[in-house]
Formats: sequence, C-alpha cells, structure tokens
Amino acid sequence: YNFDFAKQYVKDNAIKDQVVLGGKRLISDDLLNYIVR
Repeated sequence: YNFDFAKQYVKDNAIKDQVVLGGKRLISDDLLNYIVR
C-alpha cells in the first residue's frame, strides 16, 4: 500500500473540500493529516 499516494490523495481532496465548502473541513483535514502522518 502506497502511503505517499494516500497522503497526496488526502491533501488534494482536502483542498477541493476547502474550496467547495469554504474551509469548513479544516478540523477534519487536520485529523486526517494526523492519521496519515
């Protein structure tokens, strides 16, 4: 399993979510980053 790919996937989708939802996913993104770190 490619963790680097997973990290990039999360980052890409986090940016998309922030654009779409106006940054309301900031806390969730921090949690995801902590999990995949």
